[in-house]
Amino acid sequence: MSENIKENISKNIAKFRKKRGISQKELAEVVGAKNFTTVSSWERGISTPDADTILKLCKYFEISLYDLYDVENSDSGMTREQRDLFNLYNQLDEEGKEFIKKLIRLELERVKNFPDGPSKHSNSVKSPVTPYKVASYKGKGVEILEIPKSNREMAEEAYKKIRFKSHSSYLP
Repeated sequence: MSENIKENISKNIAKFRKKRGISQKELAEVVGAKNFTTVSSWERGISTPDADTILKLCKYFEISLYDLYDVENSDSGMTREQRDLFNLYNQLDEEGKEFIKKLIRLELERVKNFPDGPSKHSNSVKSPVTPYKVASYKGKGVEILEIPKSNREMAEEAYKKIRFKSHSSYLP
């Protein structure tokens, strides 16, 4: 294994462990390492986890081998940023994934209707989608309201209603 890859693995084990907010001891328990000193030696580059443990680490951190090795995967056709977004999306529950899908569909509609950007169409009433949206991520589902730019009052009113609805479950 090249020294560069070994350094990347040690650096990334520490990075992803800290990102998860767990101790070396907790990570050792998760992947079946002897104890926290084993994880410490991985993070310091003294030793490297075996292949089975590397796969366990990737699964636990919800990352690819390419992310752990910190190398580009030219075969996937995805940039590092795209892989990062993909990994974040995979960490969401089903409700969160639905919210992101709806938001992406809205943005695609906006781009389709405003290919040159919204500024050239700021007074357009024809378009069903404008860059002004209010999104509500409620406990029982996702609600995305499309608000025309010319109706900022509507946006403020809708926002107040959404805030009230999302907090009304706490009312007696």
